[in-house]
Amino acid sequence: MPALDTLVTGSKITAIANAIRTKAGTSAKMTLDQMPTAISAIPSGGGANGIASQTLYRGYNTTPDSYVDITAEDFGDEGTNTIIRAGAFAVDSSSYRSAQRLRSVEIPSWVTQIDYRAFYYSSVRQLLAAGSTILTIGQNVFMYSMLETFAPTRVIELQSYGSQFSMCTSLTSVDVEIRAKSGTTYVPGNCFSGCSALASVRLLSTATTISFATRSFGSCTALEELVLDFGVVPSLASNTFASVPSDCAIYVRDSLVDSYKSASYWSERASYIKKLSDYQGG
Repeated sequence: MPALDTLVTGSKITAIANAIRTKAGTSAKMTLDQMPTAISAIPSGGGANGIASQTLYRGYNTTPDSYVDITAEDFGDEGTNTIIRAGAFAVDSSSYRSAQRLRSVEIPSWVTQIDYRAFYYSSVRQLLAAGSTILTIGQNVFMYSMLETFAPTRVIELQSYGSQFSMCTSLTSVDVEIRAKSGTTYVPGNCFSGCSALASVRLLSTATTISFATRSFGSCTALEELVLDFGVVPSLASNTFASVPSDCAIYVRDSLVDSYKSASYWSERASYIKKLSDYQGG
């Protein structure tokens, strides 16, 4: 695999390569696999490395070893199966905003955050994310995108600012474990609002404090089932389920069914709160 700064030429890439070497305490050229995993981000606006919004990304069209830089072609009108893989950094704000050739995104295990509107209005269909660390998804990250499913095998933190998947009208299913890095675990305001094709949501969490905020599922007019594998009853806003069908089935742990049915705002859907052991879904 080629060394980092042989992939492309240009002062921005060279600056990033030099910043990595400084962090690693070496002047030698490094391959992509040798880049230190401790470097999780080059901050927007400069930060310690003095580089303003110069996050590095790589993509490949055939095999993982045939790396090419992201170019203007990735923002064209014609659809392809181009796979864009984020490099050894956080996915920076608006990185792939309006990218219309984007289809699948693979987030390496050492990336810890996807920032504000990174895939806003893009044509991304699928996110692949595996690893043992929590991946934080910021505000509006996938808003108005063409995301179809969201089922990473990695624990996800949904930043409390919200609207992560708002108006993703192609999104049909969500299956994810959620947990905050600290404090309350949120399904934040407008997180899935306007996802008019969303039919199935399955959420797992080991958190001890969980909060569903205002319009978390607002206008999810096709929602048929909500599976909540939690050890606690989440707090709920009065309009968390605004315009969600009244017969949407809500499956919760057997021991908590009665607690859900008597809890504030959950009680309004008591007739459709069911035992998790009765769930017949996949």
